[in-house]
Formats: sequence, C-alpha cells, structure tokens
Amino acid sequence: PDVATVTVTQPDCTTATGTIVVTSPVGAGYTYSVDGTTFQSSATFANLAPGSYTVTTESADGCTSATTSITINVAPATPDVATVTVTQPTCTTPGSIEVTAPAGLEYSINGTTFQTGTTFANLSPGNYTITTRNADGCTSVTAPVTIDPAPGSPATATATVTQPTCSLTSGTVTVTAPVGNDYTYSIDGTNFQASTTFANVAPGNYTLTTQLNGCTSTTSVTINPVPASPVAATFTVTQPTCATPAGTIEITAPTGAGLTYSIDDTTFQNGTTFTNVAPGTYTITTQNADGCKSTVTAVVDPAPGAPAVAATTVTQPNCSGVTTGTIEITSPTGGTYTYSIDGTNFQASTTFAGLAPGNYTVTTDNSGCQSVTGTITINPVPTVPVVANTTVTQPTCAAPTGTIVVIAPTGAGFTYSI
Repeated sequence: PDVATVTVTQPDCTTATGTIVVTSPVGAGYTYSVDGTTFQSSATFANLAPGSYTVTTESADGCTSATTSITINVAPATPDVATVTVTQPTCTTPGSIEVTAPAGLEYSINGTTFQTGTTFANLSPGNYTITTRNADGCTSVTAPVTIDPAPGSPATATATVTQPTCSLTSGTVTVTAPVGNDYTYSIDGTNFQASTTFANVAPGNYTLTTQLNGCTSTTSVTINPVPASPVAATFTVTQPTCATPAGTIEITAPTGAGLTYSIDDTTFQNGTTFTNVAPGTYTITTQNADGCKSTVTAVVDPAPGAPAVAATTVTQPNCSGVTTGTIEITSPTGGTYTYSIDGTNFQASTTFAGLAPGNYTVTTDNSGCQSVTGTITINPVPTVPVVANTTVTQPTCAAPTGTIVVIAPTGAGFTYSI
C-alpha cells in the first residue's frame, strides 16, 4: 500500500496527548498501526503520549508500508497563576490591578484582549479575573479580584461657631456632624485633626474641610471681628434735696439703638434716666448690642439735713441818732448757707442792717433745707428825757460845797449824772 499520509494534532494546554489521523490510503481492507504490532481498521490514533511514532499501513493482502517517524510533542506548560496587587479607588483615582508575577507574558482581564503591560488602570468597580498567556497560548486564570466602589465624599460638615466676645478675642469652631473615628477635619486644608473642635481661632474666613478615607467636603465658616466696647457714659446727677430725698442719674452719651444701661450691672434698661436713686456710689454700665460693656462711677450724695437754727446778735436803735436795728447771724455760716428775714428774699450775707423797729424771724437755707428762728424784736427808737429841772444850793462859809437837786423829770427808770 501507499505510505500513509497523516494529520497530526499535537497536545495542547488542555489536552496532554496527541492524535494521528490517516488521511490516505483509506478504505476497505486497510488497517493501521503505530507500533507495528497492533493494527486497527480506524484511521485515527488518539490519546497518544508524547513520543515518536511510525504509522504502518497494511493492505488486505498483508502487504505493509511505513511512514517516517512522526513526533507527538510534549504538552506545553501552563503559566503560573498571576499574583497581583490591587489599588482600590479613591475619591479622585479609579482602581487598578498590577500583575507582579509571572513576568514577560501576556495578560488580560477579560480573557479576550491581551497586553504585555502588567498594569490595568482606570477600572470600574466590579470583579475581574486575570488571565496569563504564554508563548504557547497556554493560559492560567486567577480567582476573582474585586475592585471596590469608589468611596463617596463625606457629608458637608455642620458646625457651631462661638464668636469672639468683648473679653475673649478669638472664636471656636465645633463640628457637630459628621463625626466618627474615621473622620478628620481641617480649617486650613493642610493640617487635619481627629478632634472636632478648633479653639483660639482668630477673626477671619475659613474653609472647614471634612476628610474620610482621603475624600473631602468643604464648607465656609466665619469668625467675626472682636466686638468693640461702647465709650464710657457721660452723665448728670440731680442730687437729693430736703424735699426730694433721692437723686436722679441721667446718661447724656452715648445714646442710640442697641445701647442699654444699668447702675447695678444686673438690671439693664433702654432708658437713659435712673430716678429715685438712694444716696451711694454707683457704677454706670453701658452695654451695646454685642454685650460689650464700659463703666464709670457716679455718686449720689446723702439728702441734706435742715440747717441749725440761726444764732444771732441784735443791735437796737439808740438815743444817739441810730434809728434802725441790725441782726447779725453768728452761726451756722458757710458757703452753702443763705438767709432771709422775710422768708422770700435770701442773701449770702449774714448781716441784716437798717431794720425798722418790729418783729423778725431769720430763715436759714442750706441746699433748699430751711430752719427758722423765734421772733427777734427790733425795739422802737428810745425817747430822749426832758432836760432836768434842778435847784442849786450854793456853798456858804460854813458849807464849802454846793448841792444840785433834780426836781424833774423823776421816777422809775431815770438815772442822773453830773
């Protein structure tokens, strides 16, 4: 018979044995052998281990022909399953898979498109298998590798802001949400902290950044300027009098919307006048809308007491031509005292001269408080007695001195002198 022509199917990555198929001569009466001993009518020899084979063809007459040596190759080796590192997505960067071994082969994450590069970048979240293919076309496949969903940005922070006050020149920012062990916060975009509180923050505008797993969200916060204190109050004090034993304090400046006032630093009012203020020392506190204060001291004097009743000396009219009297106040005297003898017209002088005979009372006034003496009388001008009518007894030789006898006027009250 003719020497057989054959087709050979070599072992591959999935089939470790080869196949020899006789394509001619074929037909009834032909048998074939690959070991020269065992013949078969089938033209196919399958499951052949790697090695050298000779196909012998035998005709019905028992005649044979043999091919040259036919080789079944050794099955090609499957590459090692890839080892990989996975970089999960961040807020700004998609995930990636990098093959670290074996090197120098081709790789695919979909089993279809192969590349020599070892990195698969920009991967959407999902499960991937890495197929490694060698030069023989043999492949190995990893277990599924998961690219996680990209982490979302944290919720925008909500915060409470404690603004500066008149006594505290810095503010405080406290994050109220979101909070948790994985969150960090910053007000300068650079320095992050786990604490939710930023203290001693100077006035200004800030960007509050919340960070979670590298993802951030921002919001703006403002620390206001330190509020200014109002100027210290200027005021007038109406002091108590004898008739009004309490004083009045009236603020003259500063005034206007937002300002309140107090004289006990507890009870504040919009009005600028404090009435019925008992004698004492008071701190006038001016407070503006920001709660800032300024203080100044005011004194309400004790209500003045009535002055002592005047002590006086009286100079009466006399026989020598002084026809009017004088009243002189000797006490009390001083810069705040005034005096009157008619209760209406007051003078600072302590002397009332040229007074006609009559009855008077001296009123002493001290800051509106008064006292009144009893009746003081200026006598009538005294009358001059008539010239004495006398008799004279002259001296004699026996009586060397004379005698003068007043005949008239005589009576009670008269005295005489030569």
